[in-house]
Amino acid sequence: QYFVLGGDGTHKGGMQTFEAMQQLEDGPYECAVVGVPKTIDNDIAILDKTFGFNTAVTEAERAIDAAYVEAKARENCIGLVKLMGRHCGFIALEATLSARHVDVCLLPEMDISLPRVLKHCMHLIKTKKHAVIVVAEGCGDTLIKSTGGTDAGGNKVLADVGTWLKKELEKYFEKMHEPLHVRYIDPTYMIRAVPSNANDTVFCTVLAQYAVHAAMAGYTGITVGKVDENYVLLPIHAITKGTRRVNIKGRQFDQMIHTTTQPDFSPGPGDDWALLPAPPQKKDDSEIVADRLTDDQIRTLLGEAIGQRPSTAGGIMEEEVNVPDTKLKIFNGYGEILVEQKLQRSDLLQAHDEVRALEVKKLSEWYPSRDIESPLKGTTSNFQDDESWAVQAFSLQDRVDSVKGMPYYQMVRAGPRGKLHFDPADETCCAAIISVGDLCPGMNSVIRQLVNALKVYGVPHVYGIPMGFDGIPKRQNWIELTPESVEEIHMDAGCILGAAHGHKNAKATAQALSSNKVKQLFIIGGDGSQKGAVETLAELRSLDYEISIINVPKTIDNDLPIMDKTFGFDTAVGEAGKAIDAAYVEATCNANCIGFVKLLGKESGFLALNASLSSRVVDLCLLPEMDVDLDKLLDYCEQLMERQGYGVIVMAEGCGGTLLAGATVPGASEDVGLWLKDEILARFKRKQKPLTIKYIDPTDMIRAVPANAQDSVYCSVLAQHAVNGAMAGFTGVTVAKVYERIVYLPTLAFKQLPLKRVNCKGRWFFRLLFATKQPDLSPDVVPERPKGTSTDKALKASSHAISINKVLDPGDEVHRLEVINLASKFASRNVPTPLGQSLQAGLILTGDSWSTQTFTKWGVNDAGGRKYLQLLRSGPRGVLHWDPSEDGFAAAIVTCGGICPGLNSVIRELVKMLRAYGVRKVYGIIGGFKGAVQPETWIELTEERVQNIHNEGGSILVSDRGNPPHPEIAKSLAAKNIRQYFVLGGDGTHKGAMQTFDCLLEINHECAVVGVPKTIDNDVQLIDRSFGFDSACAEALRAIDSAYVEATTNANCIGLVKLMGRHCGWIATTATLAARHVDVCLIPEMNISLPKLLDYVADVMRRKRKAVIVVAEGCGDTIIQSTGETDAGGNKKLADVGPYLKDSITKYFKQESQPVTIKFIDPTYMIRSVPANSFDSGYCSVLAQNAVHGAMAGFSGITVGKFCHRYVYLPIHAITKQKGKAVDVKGKGFLNLINSTLQPDFAPDGMERLLSARENPIDALSFLSQAESVNCVLKPGDQVRRLDVVNLSTMFTSAMVANPLRTTGFVSKGAWSTQTLQQFNKREVTGHTYLQMVAAGPREYLHFDPQTSSACIVNCGGLCPGLNAVIRELVMMLTAYGVKKIYGCKGGYKGLVTPEKWITLTPETVQDIHTLGGTVLVSDRGNPPHSEIAQSLKSMGVKQYFVLGGDGTHKGGMQTFEAMQQLEDGPYECAVVGVPKTIDNDIAILDKTFGFNTAVTEAERAIDAAYVEAKARENCIGLVKLMGRHCGFIALEATLSARHVDVCLLPEMDISLPRVLKHCMHLIKTKKHAVIVVAEGCGDTLIKSTGGTDAGGNKVLADVGTWLKKELEKYFEKMHEPLHVRYIDPTYMIRAVPSNANDTVFCTVLAQYAVHAAMAGYTGITVGKVDENY
Repeated sequence: QYFVLGGDGTHKGGMQTFEAMQQLEDGPYECAVVGVPKTIDNDIAILDKTFGFNTAVTEAERAIDAAYVEAKARENCIGLVKLMGRHCGFIALEATLSARHVDVCLLPEMDISLPRVLKHCMHLIKTKKHAVIVVAEGCGDTLIKSTGGTDAGGNKVLADVGTWLKKELEKYFEKMHEPLHVRYIDPTYMIRAVPSNANDTVFCTVLAQYAVHAAMAGYTGITVGKVDENYVLLPIHAITKGTRRVNIKGRQFDQMIHTTTQPDFSPGPGDDWALLPAPPQKKDDSEIVADRLTDDQIRTLLGEAIGQRPSTAGGIMEEEVNVPDTKLKIFNGYGEILVEQKLQRSDLLQAHDEVRALEVKKLSEWYPSRDIESPLKGTTSNFQDDESWAVQAFSLQDRVDSVKGMPYYQMVRAGPRGKLHFDPADETCCAAIISVGDLCPGMNSVIRQLVNALKVYGVPHVYGIPMGFDGIPKRQNWIELTPESVEEIHMDAGCILGAAHGHKNAKATAQALSSNKVKQLFIIGGDGSQKGAVETLAELRSLDYEISIINVPKTIDNDLPIMDKTFGFDTAVGEAGKAIDAAYVEATCNANCIGFVKLLGKESGFLALNASLSSRVVDLCLLPEMDVDLDKLLDYCEQLMERQGYGVIVMAEGCGGTLLAGATVPGASEDVGLWLKDEILARFKRKQKPLTIKYIDPTDMIRAVPANAQDSVYCSVLAQHAVNGAMAGFTGVTVAKVYERIVYLPTLAFKQLPLKRVNCKGRWFFRLLFATKQPDLSPDVVPERPKGTSTDKALKASSHAISINKVLDPGDEVHRLEVINLASKFASRNVPTPLGQSLQAGLILTGDSWSTQTFTKWGVNDAGGRKYLQLLRSGPRGVLHWDPSEDGFAAAIVTCGGICPGLNSVIRELVKMLRAYGVRKVYGIIGGFKGAVQPETWIELTEERVQNIHNEGGSILVSDRGNPPHPEIAKSLAAKNIRQYFVLGGDGTHKGAMQTFDCLLEINHECAVVGVPKTIDNDVQLIDRSFGFDSACAEALRAIDSAYVEATTNANCIGLVKLMGRHCGWIATTATLAARHVDVCLIPEMNISLPKLLDYVADVMRRKRKAVIVVAEGCGDTIIQSTGETDAGGNKKLADVGPYLKDSITKYFKQESQPVTIKFIDPTYMIRSVPANSFDSGYCSVLAQNAVHGAMAGFSGITVGKFCHRYVYLPIHAITKQKGKAVDVKGKGFLNLINSTLQPDFAPDGMERLLSARENPIDALSFLSQAESVNCVLKPGDQVRRLDVVNLSTMFTSAMVANPLRTTGFVSKGAWSTQTLQQFNKREVTGHTYLQMVAAGPREYLHFDPQTSSACIVNCGGLCPGLNAVIRELVMMLTAYGVKKIYGCKGGYKGLVTPEKWITLTPETVQDIHTLGGTVLVSDRGNPPHSEIAQSLKSMGVKQYFVLGGDGTHKGGMQTFEAMQQLEDGPYECAVVGVPKTIDNDIAILDKTFGFNTAVTEAERAIDAAYVEAKARENCIGLVKLMGRHCGFIALEATLSARHVDVCLLPEMDISLPRVLKHCMHLIKTKKHAVIVVAEGCGDTLIKSTGGTDAGGNKVLADVGTWLKKELEKYFEKMHEPLHVRYIDPTYMIRAVPSNANDTVFCTVLAQYAVHAAMAGYTGITVGKVDENY
């Protein structure tokens, strides 16, 4: 059996091979040749579609969305996207329909006049100020002509139509003297290099199975495919004689035209260039730019001294040698005090180091303060004052004393002040916000929090000013921002204020701000905006105008100096990683291929560096900071391809200023990526070596996304502190995070500061070299780079030297935590590090390189007695304790406790670094500590084995809880000669590791024991953050967003989410801050009165009719009390607070007679089972590398972590002898939470808050088949039944108005579609019934006159992905017909009889709703009398009534129609049209319902999580309950898609529970794990429901998921067999998401056909797809 996967050319080849088999010399060879058709373009004839096309459209839509964001963010901007499609435009067409915001779509099938396209684009820019254009690559052979050359596969090489069209647009607009910016996106390789989505995965599964069935039956020369929704076998010649193309006279093309509203671009009879207007006379649009202030004038106006401030670098201040009344305490590795002595300056700093205070400006220096009491005093006591500061963390003895000295800066801490400089209630004043520069993820998040924080303070008016500094004088463009108007903007990419560069006239800016009484100006921007801020402030000082100007720094390149990082950078790294992953797929799946990615980074390579580190698959990374010899680079590319046959190259765009410094290629500086690509190809061509390069430039797709969870929180914090600073009277300051502390920095200093750059002699660059294995590519003679102003020199001008005695107060102590070194007991080998050749000398640390905790002071009342830690810096040492080349030398790795994102990343990097040191044998221990004493659970880990495990969730070393005797573990390690033992786990695991180390010493076995702290809860003391936490928060955010959708789109609904956090609420707090739409967040650290909580929730529901509540699982030991039982790991078993809280709220509301529904989401196992995101992935790498460095140096009994932004070694006792880190409910983080949720104090009275469209077959097929009589198809007994429908013209006089739509594809009155006739086998003798239905589509004449029509839309029942997409398209199509009034009715049928529930829908209000989950028309169940509904519709003059819902909703729609005919004053003329909606896909006759495709995709995610959980622990079952009340389609298709399900239970099955239990026992005994999927409808088959019904009349089902979990546990306990069950119920997360690309297109078509039908007068109908026909 020979299976061939490919397109028409591949199939031709397969057929030729089959023919050759019949002509072999020794006779015909018996072999079945079966094809599986594959083409991403979807252009194979006859077939409905090819696999992968659905996924490709989804990815293409992402590119279009990015182009739309970019286009809208800047005036006169076009987002241009080139998509795949050599001969046909199906991807471009469907992605355009799905995205909806495309203005021009160009396909290869179209005859296109370039002048007409240019003219229309000019019209779009002049009327809309932006446009989005999609062009299929095949237009490179129609719009322009290709050379005629062919590639290695014989395909014509097409001209690059994307770059050509970009240049033509720019040339035309320049000729017409009109401004234009074009953002060009070519996502080709990012589209095709992704895994298939759920729908395509199921499709692939079925195609492959049928291919095998056919081959085993002896069929040959065939291919398998889907035709009219039926799977069939086709002779290969049937698909190789022609290709399928978009029919530009067909319905799907019409739908695209209706969506884009583009005109006909066909060439006219004459010269189309004559259509274009003559270029106008060029206007003198140069503006008179006011004279700029000089630097000296600015400093004088702002009161800054000119020149450098005094320094102590020449020597030590006399009073600094000893620090009075302070102590240094030195603790050994077990926590015992070794030394207690007077603290010396030399214990902290080198001789020439100094501390300098950065000076910031306060308006009180120039103007009297109002001294207003802060309105925040009721919510926090954590106020700061002028004595609140933080000092950068000191480092000691990790570098040679350069005599120049290292300055450490003391900075003013950010935070709320008790007294305000401004009176926020002053109605005559206002605040304003501007954004400057290019887009960056998180800009909308910053704006939202600025507005909300200002409103909390009481500022009456907040304005957003579009187009940056130059928009300030244009008062007419200012937009008033309110909490309501910015409520959901953080969920959108881009910036609502646009993006603009430049600052033409600072004087005009200052005049506008003063005349409009702006008292607080917030500037979101990069280094250019900092300069603009200083100039503006100086001009305002010259006007003697009092204003606070605060900068929130923004740059995607992360190149602003001093700061830890800028917002948006974390998100950008994640998006860049996707591009690198696509490049890796292309490189490894194509012969002799390089995947080449060009990333952002004009001056610095931080983005390229971090994305390369997190992806782990990059072979060569080029940064602007590197000096690169082109010949060496090309030589290395040759070596790389010879060695491994593929390569991945990442380059920062700024290399255009270094790599091309001597290049003479014309225009090379425009795009260094394309230039280098051509250079590499030219070298290989000269050497006659085969090579293809897949080039990816994801620039605009990286910037045009919303912020991820961590960036979203970071944006909130920066914005909150910006407002705190402004209200306190700080001005000319920038808010930033430095060494993990939020501080205020002088903006004036940034005017002189050079940008931050990657240090090519630093640790991060070494980590890059280690990851990529790339050689030194520097030229033999390195050119000298021009030296700019140093950071320290620029900062010294804005600071003054201070004594260390100003930092430490009497009574302060420094605690130095020494660590155990094996050299104290065993002889050291003193082997030089083998890493020396790749390490810069400055990166090798000495044995006593210390880092001191950031010195901080909270305020004037914070007087002494503080304790600061001094910890050993982590990193490579020059001399090793061990000799890794010793015979038998081995290392072992074990993971314990629960799983966590990033475990596999840590394991991978431990193995890689151990191998780099020369360790030959590395073991992985399966099953936690218990596995350590079971030799059969030890596996050898090689670099090949761990190469790609970072892409998987969970742990390849199956995690478990429980401790065998530690002496046994020690003996087991000694028996294997383990010299380095790496333990990944939480505090309990670390305690166990220390006990094992003690036992190792007792048996005199020399072994370094090193921990890597792991806890998803982020509660490990001292370390800044534990790995996996960032990923967990991102997943938790998805759950909260789903709850929000449910709450806002169901009547009287609460979305309740339970998140992880046994003893602390870090995940709940962080995810709540990131989500921003949570009303109540409950964490274990809070003291909560349940009655107070219930009263408040009831109040919220009365006011808002919706609420979102987040509760941490640890509240299962505070709000309620747990039993006190413990699990195998010794952890207390908590009561399940989620269902308890749900029941308590339901009961309370019932007592109060207040309606409520609660949608409960518990995403626990879905959160922790995902792979690490880009941030966590990079973090895991560094932790693992430093763990190995520490072990090699002989350190033991240690753990590795990040402390005050420095990587350090901590003795294990430092994290195990104290309670876990908890959220401080009196701290800033909790205050940010309260400001976000606006929830009150829930503490009991008297207690503190703190507890401690398919085409016709082509003509070429006619000669491939033979004519048959219909009698050969229809058999005796068969019948065709026509389903006729009602048209209002039979009851009322038709208006007979000509259809205003521009289309040639009108459907005639007698157009019918008959179900596909089929026969399964010759033995079928019973009669078939085939249905014949009215064909959907636009009619030439309308029954209604659109000018006198009004329409209404209502949706009922449960939520479903795609509801908003249907609503949007109904509105758009009704508007296209000319209907003037379109109503949406909130609250289902009940809302129809409540006038205040009716809202007006316009194209503007629904423009972007398809990107949101749920429905803008809040759904509800229940039916008022249909006569009342009919009367209500009549009173509003509704002529077209659209009903979105399931079978019950459709019955109600029909009853309403009947009621209209029985009104007292006579029948009422109104078309009632349904759009069928059910996530279960259980509506009869229809192929499928909208939203089902999306639901299967989301269901698969839950199954994947269950699989990860099940595999990560022995004797574990992952149990998933999926939707499906009466049918199991979701469960079935998700099972097929996921592929790793062992048991799938559907409502349609007759099931014996004993047989299920027996099989599960068999699975656990043979596989040690299993995955079970059960549809909710089994809650009425496996068990019996009570028979009760809900408000919609649906039977209330028993919860089969929790029941089955208990039955499994009960049976295994009875059989004395161990079992763990991980239960996942993703119901509300499945249905609350937006529709995916495929479903969105489906919704578009259904909605359009619903409107066509209504306007034609059809009524009492629904629209659907039957056998691929509408």
